[in-house]
Amino acid sequence: MPCLEAGSRNAAVGCESRATPSQRLLEDSGESLRLLSLLLAPPTPPLVELLRGDTSLPGGGEWVVAQGDDATLLARLREEHTRLFVNAFPGLAAPPYAAVYLAAEDAPALLERIAYRLQSLGVGCNGGTNERPDHLRVLLEAAGHCPAGIQRADFLAEFLLPWLDAYLERLAGAASLPLYPALVGSARALIRAEASE
Repeated sequence: MPCLEAGSRNAAVGCESRATPSQRLLEDSGESLRLLSLLLAPPTPPLVELLRGDTSLPGGGEWVVAQGDDATLLARLREEHTRLFVNAFPGLAAPPYAAVYLAAEDAPALLERIAYRLQSLGVGCNGGTNERPDHLRVLLEAAGHCPAGIQRADFLAEFLLPWLDAYLERLAGAASLPLYPALVGSARALIRAEASE
């Protein structure tokens, strides 16, 4: 994704002639799934720039302005991201892992099945982040790489649709900022639409 790649100095550089990210969410479902995966990554200054520059982004809006300067917003986003997705005592209130919701009693078999499917798509599950193959970000990215049509619909129906409602409910209850529930809600809506075609 040329406009939002990790390490980019400015999320808007090279994007002036393109649609805003929120508009792009409506154009190509594969790219939209990959974009949502990227937006759920640990927060960086380009995410802050994006939230400040595109108020129509899911989860954006007035609360962004209320956070004050960019450093304060980035600190709040990092704190929220860590608490929701990485580490919280005594545990994550809304773990972003399919195995928690789909196969708690047979998680190793599910992880193996997902890893095999990712490998068949040519999608790595680590990307330098040490994320498990059943992590929401990994699954969204993989779904975005699936060919449109029946193959993507099958992937979504098997690995994402069955647990997103329960996950979103838990995430919404645990979140203190609207960003992450809105992004996951957008992913759920896109997945439902894609799976029903």
